[in-house]
Amino acid sequence: MSALALAVLISGAALGSCGADRHPPGAAEPSGRLTPPALAWLVDEHIEGEASSAEPMTASTLGRLGEDAVGVRVRFRPSEGDDGDLVEVFTAPWASPGMREYRPLRSCASAALSCARIQGVSLRWDTGHPGEDPGSVMALHRSGSTAVVASFAGPMITGDPRELDLPVSVDELVGLVTDPRVAPVTTTEALAQGARFEVYDDPATPGRDLPGPVLSDPATPATLALLTQDHTAWDAATAGPDPRTTPPEVGIIMQFPPQGGWAATTLRVALRPAQRELRGASLRREARCAESDGCAPSGGALVAWTHADGADPGSITVTRWRAGVMVRASWTGHPVTGDPRQLDGPVLVEEMVSLAGDPGLGIGAPADLTQRAEDMPAWWQY
Repeated sequence: MSALALAVLISGAALGSCGADRHPPGAAEPSGRLTPPALAWLVDEHIEGEASSAEPMTASTLGRLGEDAVGVRVRFRPSEGDDGDLVEVFTAPWASPGMREYRPLRSCASAALSCARIQGVSLRWDTGHPGEDPGSVMALHRSGSTAVVASFAGPMITGDPRELDLPVSVDELVGLVTDPRVAPVTTTEALAQGARFEVYDDPATPGRDLPGPVLSDPATPATLALLTQDHTAWDAATAGPDPRTTPPEVGIIMQFPPQGGWAATTLRVALRPAQRELRGASLRREARCAESDGCAPSGGALVAWTHADGADPGSITVTRWRAGVMVRASWTGHPVTGDPRQLDGPVLVEEMVSLAGDPGLGIGAPADLTQRAEDMPAWWQY
C-alpha cells in the first residue's frame, strides 16, 4: 500500500461528516452500480485540465473498506521526470470496518489536526517536508450511509490549501465529493462516459476492452427476489410478489421450508420511496433504542424484534434508508427467544443488513439481474 493511499484511509476516515441523502430533489436519478471507469470520468469532469491516466485503486487498499467500495487514481499534467498531480478518490459504506477504525480521529476540533469544515465537507491537509513528502489535501463528505474521500498530491503544501494557488483547488475537491453521481448507484450517463474514457486502464487486466455501460431497469419483484436469494445462504422454497405492496413500491414474499431444527419461515422484503417524516421517526427511534427495548442499530440499518409469546412466534425487522429508498425486510415463523442477531437459521440478520446496503437494490435494477429474471428458478411463483 502506498503512503498516500494509507494516508487517504487514515485521514479520510478521520474526517466524518453528516448529511442528507446523496440524491437531493432535482438530482439525476440513479440507474446503475458505480464502476471505476465511471468514477475516473467524474474526477476528470471536476478537475481542470485533461486527465493523462486513470486506474483503479488496488484491492489491498480498498479491501478494508468493504466489497462495495470503489476507488480510482487519476493523474493530471505530467511532465518529463514527473508523473504529474495525483487525485485519488473512493466511495465506501460509512459502516465498513476500514472507516470505523478511524472514527475516533474524525473531529476537526482537535488541535493536532490541520482540518476545517467547508460546505458540509471535512477538509484535512498535511504540510510537506522538502526532499521527503510534498504533503497532501483531503476532503471527505458523508451522506447517509456512504462516505466519499478525495485526496490530492502534487506541489508542496505549505499551509491552509484554501489560501494557496494549487493546480487542484479546494473548490474542485469539494465539488467532487459532494457530486450526487459519486455514489454506489450512479447515472447511466456516467457509466456510458466511463466506458469510453480513453485514459482509463486496469493494470490487473492489460489490453482488455473497456467495459460497456451498466444499464439499469426498474426494480421488479423478480429482480428483488433474485437479489434477496443472492444474500441468503438457505434456498427458498417459493417466492412471489407481495400483494400488500402497490407501485411504486416493490415487494416479495419468500417461504423457507423447515430444516435444521427450524420451523417454516416467511420473509417479506419491500422497497418503498423514502418518506422524510418516516425516516425522521425511525432515526429518532434509533437514537434512543436499546437492546432491552427490542431494537439495535446494525451496519447502517435498524434491527427491531418481538419475542415469542404463546402461539405468536415473534418477528424480526430490518429497515434502512438509502438513495431515496426505504428497504424493509421482516420475517417470522421460528420462535424468537433471544437476540435475533445470534440466531442461526434460514434468514440471518446480517444477511438482511447486507441486502439492505447492496448498491444494486434501489430505484433501478442492474441489467444482469433483469436478464436473470427472464429465466427465474423453479421456486419463483408468478
